[in-house]
Amino acid sequence: MAIFTTVVNMDNLVNRIRFIEDEVQGSELKFDLDSDQIVVRCSDLKKRFQLIRLHRPHAQEILDTASDEAILVLSGLSQRAAEVAQQVNHIEIPSGSYRIIAPGIAVQSKVRTKIVEARKNRLQGLSGTIVETLLTSSREYWSIHELASESGTSTALAHRVLERLESEQLVWSSGSGRFKTRKVLNKGSLAELWAEEEKSPKNLTKGYFYIADTENFIRELLSKFINVGLTGAHAANTYQPFLTRVNAPARIWIPYDFAMHQLTGYHISQVEEGHNVEILQSPDDPWCRWSENKIVSPWRAWVDISKSSGRTQELAQMLLKGLIR
Repeated sequence: MAIFTTVVNMDNLVNRIRFIEDEVQGSELKFDLDSDQIVVRCSDLKKRFQLIRLHRPHAQEILDTASDEAILVLSGLSQRAAEVAQQVNHIEIPSGSYRIIAPGIAVQSKVRTKIVEARKNRLQGLSGTIVETLLTSSREYWSIHELASESGTSTALAHRVLERLESEQLVWSSGSGRFKTRKVLNKGSLAELWAEEEKSPKNLTKGYFYIADTENFIRELLSKFINVGLTGAHAANTYQPFLTRVNAPARIWIPYDFAMHQLTGYHISQVEEGHNVEILQSPDDPWCRWSENKIVSPWRAWVDISKSSGRTQELAQMLLKGLIR
């Protein structure tokens, strides 16, 4: 769930409204702002909107909260959430896009002010595994030592990641010292930030898996490896059956120290085109911690397809909705 009201203060909102008025000069558009409502005037037209403040909402939360009678006041948006916000009435704080559309009223700016900053402790590699642990484990409250232990990482890295997430108001903390614990506030927003920052695999090898029984392609492919993690659309569709057919290539993670020249013994040839399998490798094998039965966790499968398009994007949306329910 997003954080309501506590982050977006009235000064920020007033300044943003004044900026919009200046930007649309000549349109006769005026705003009368109250604490939880705003009246938009244009010539002889008048429309009253409820103001709903959301900090760090995930994309689906924006769609679920929006209505024709409301303007969402949004802050702390991930790139994905910002793209979805373009579909609904909103004002991004402290700067960025806005959209106010009603009968006789239409103003919109899709430009986001890109804040260039050096993000420390980006959520990628083993830091991504820590996020995956926060999302996957049934544990609700976390100490640093518990998180490091469950994610298979160091306490120093777990501490740095939690400090980052706390500063971004994605986790809530209570207590102090060795008794301090953290709790994830919004799994959807945390997952979207992870997907935004997770780096591409260090190695990606295109291969062609020779098999006569194409109906059992995935099962036969996975059976060739002792340590492997199915990912991508095939994994996502296993967790959230939606597509009647998932097209090649299948995507699999294998250990970083696997010698690729051994692939021929697995009935796989490396090819430049026409491949039916993509083999992924990354230092420290961050995919491995939460893989089970030769398939990555549903959260990692979602991250892998979160930037897809078409029917695969529909699958991604359905999977995420099921995970955050």
